[in-house]
Amino acid sequence: MEPEREVLRNAINDIIEGRRTREDVASWAERKMLDLEYERKTDLVAWEVLKAIAGADLEVEPGSYLHCMEDIQSWMEELN
Repeated sequence: MEPEREVLRNAINDIIEGRRTREDVASWAERKMLDLEYERKTDLVAWEVLKAIAGADLEVEPGSYLHCMEDIQSWMEELN
């Protein structure tokens, strides 16, 4: 079972539109990665975006995220 692109798009939109925090979405993505860890991957783009989402909450210093909003928006573009 692959991560579904529409589900990934919704998660990214949740961050962009402020419906969910980066931390919440990243935590969801990490759990999803663990659930799918041993599954065969056929949609490698979706898998790479899922991994990127899992890092959406990484900080370079307190209050300063590694990934800016442009990065997060680019993950959406990768799914199109």
